[in-house]
Amino acid sequence: MKRICVVDDDPIAIYGLKKTLSAISKDIEVVSYSNGKQAFDSIAPTIQMQGHGIPDCILIDLNMPVMDGWQLIDRLTKLPGFKRLSTIKLFIVTSSISTEDKQRAASYDEVQGYITKPFKKEVIEPLFAESES
Repeated sequence: MKRICVVDDDPIAIYGLKKTLSAISKDIEVVSYSNGKQAFDSIAPTIQMQGHGIPDCILIDLNMPVMDGWQLIDRLTKLPGFKRLSTIKLFIVTSSISTEDKQRAASYDEVQGYITKPFKKEVIEPLFAESES
């Protein structure tokens, strides 16, 4: 069972990602968070302890309240255990078409892809397939 975390403050985007992922594979557990702080507070302890529940993939929106996607990526990638967990794949899923955001995303070795909303299954599917290997 693959564990996928969706971090987005838009419930419609979360619903769409859940439906898309369930159409790709039935062997997926999707956990969602409405902001980066909620995600960090839940995911960080499992990474630090190398424990059960470590996500295989995290799909992150950039523009959210409390803690945005950039802050979440910065905090996750600075965790001592994160570098040892090369199995966690980070993808940005955002409505931003900003060249600066795309360039910033490309500057992170840990970010595997940049997907703009609205997304299609054909765009998500190959990225998810890469996270299964």
